[in-house]
Amino acid sequence: MLLAKNQAYGDSALNPVRVFSQASSAEQIRVRIDDKISRLVRGQAAGEDTAADLLGYLILLRMAEARDRERAEWESSPAASAGQTCLSDQSTAAVGSEPRA
Repeated sequence: MLLAKNQAYGDSALNPVRVFSQASSAEQIRVRIDDKISRLVRGQAAGEDTAADLLGYLILLRMAEARDRERAEWESSPAASAGQTCLSDQSTAAVGSEPRA
Protein backbone atom coordinates (compact mmCIF):
# COMPACT_ATOMS: atom_id res chain seq x y z
CA MET A 1 0.00 0.00 0.00
CA LEU A 2 2.80 2.44 0.90
CA LEU A 3 4.56 1.76 -2.40
CA ALA A 4 1.38 2.35 -4.40
CA LYS A 5 0.61 5.61 -2.59
CA ASN A 6 4.18 6.79 -2.97
CA GLN A 7 4.03 6.23 -6.73
CA ALA A 8 0.56 7.80 -7.01
CA TYR A 9 1.71 10.96 -5.23
CA GLY A 10 4.98 11.24 -7.16
CA ASP A 11 7.22 10.80 -4.11
CA SER A 12 5.89 14.07 -2.69
CA ALA A 13 6.57 13.08 0.92
CA LEU A 14 10.32 12.55 0.58
CA ASN A 15 10.99 14.80 -2.40
CA PRO A 16 8.42 17.62 -2.27
CA VAL A 17 8.26 20.25 -5.00
CA ARG A 18 8.57 23.02 -2.38
CA VAL A 19 6.50 25.68 -4.07
CA PHE A 20 5.52 27.44 -0.84
CA SER A 21 7.24 25.62 2.02
CA GLN A 22 10.98 25.23 2.40
CA ALA A 23 10.62 22.97 5.45
CA SER A 24 12.50 19.69 5.43
CA SER A 25 10.78 16.54 4.25
CA ALA A 26 10.75 15.23 7.83
CA GLU A 27 9.08 18.40 9.12
CA GLN A 28 6.47 18.31 6.35
CA ILE A 29 5.66 14.69 7.19
CA ARG A 30 5.26 15.65 10.87
CA VAL A 31 2.71 18.27 9.79
CA ARG A 32 0.81 15.61 7.80
CA ILE A 33 0.80 13.36 10.88
CA ASP A 34 -0.54 16.24 13.00
CA ASP A 35 -3.28 16.90 10.43
CA LYS A 36 -4.25 13.23 10.32
CA ILE A 37 -4.44 12.98 14.12
CA SER A 38 -6.41 16.24 14.25
CA ARG A 39 -9.02 14.88 11.82
CA LEU A 40 -9.21 11.65 13.83
CA VAL A 41 -9.72 13.48 17.16
CA ARG A 42 -12.38 15.74 15.65
CA GLY A 43 -14.22 12.80 14.07
CA GLN A 44 -13.54 14.07 10.55
CA ALA A 45 -11.62 11.01 9.34
CA ALA A 46 -14.68 9.24 7.96
CA GLY A 47 -13.85 6.99 5.05
CA GLU A 48 -10.12 7.15 5.74
CA ASP A 49 -7.99 4.23 6.87
CA THR A 50 -6.42 6.35 9.57
CA ALA A 51 -4.30 3.60 11.12
CA ALA A 52 -2.80 2.62 7.76
CA ASP A 53 -2.23 6.27 6.84
CA LEU A 54 -0.48 6.99 10.15
CA LEU A 55 1.70 3.89 9.79
CA GLY A 56 2.65 5.00 6.30
CA TYR A 57 3.52 8.50 7.46
CA LEU A 58 5.59 7.14 10.35
CA ILE A 59 7.56 4.90 7.97
CA LEU A 60 8.13 7.85 5.63
CA LEU A 61 9.23 9.95 8.61
CA ARG A 62 11.83 7.34 9.56
CA MET A 63 13.08 7.29 5.96
CA ALA A 64 13.31 11.09 5.82
CA GLU A 65 15.13 11.28 9.15
CA ALA A 66 17.61 8.58 8.06
CA ARG A 67 18.28 10.46 4.82
CA ASP A 68 18.77 13.72 6.75
CA ARG A 69 21.29 12.01 9.07
CA GLU A 70 23.12 10.54 6.07
CA ARG A 71 23.33 13.94 4.40
CA ALA A 72 24.56 15.61 7.60
CA GLU A 73 27.27 12.97 8.01
CA TRP A 74 28.16 13.30 4.34
CA GLU A 75 28.48 17.07 4.47
CA SER A 76 31.06 16.77 7.26
CA SER A 77 33.07 14.08 5.43
CA PRO A 78 36.30 14.53 3.47
CA ALA A 79 34.56 13.20 0.33
CA ALA A 80 32.09 16.08 0.41
CA SER A 81 34.96 18.52 0.71
CA ALA A 82 36.49 16.89 -2.36
CA GLY A 83 33.35 17.65 -4.35
CA GLN A 84 31.92 14.13 -4.55
CA THR A 85 28.16 13.69 -4.57
CA CYS A 86 26.19 12.16 -1.69
CA LEU A 87 24.66 8.80 -2.58
CA SER A 88 21.20 9.85 -1.40
CA ASP A 89 21.38 12.76 -3.87
CA GLN A 90 22.34 10.48 -6.78
CA SER A 91 19.35 8.17 -6.56
CA THR A 92 15.83 8.26 -5.29
CA ALA A 93 15.46 8.25 -1.53
CA ALA A 94 12.01 6.72 -1.62
CA VAL A 95 10.98 3.17 -2.25
CA GLY A 96 8.95 2.63 -5.39
CA SER A 97 9.72 5.85 -7.22
CA GLU A 98 11.88 6.76 -10.15
CA PRO A 99 15.12 8.71 -9.70
CA ARG A 100 14.79 12.42 -10.30
CA ALA A 101 16.68 14.05 -13.14
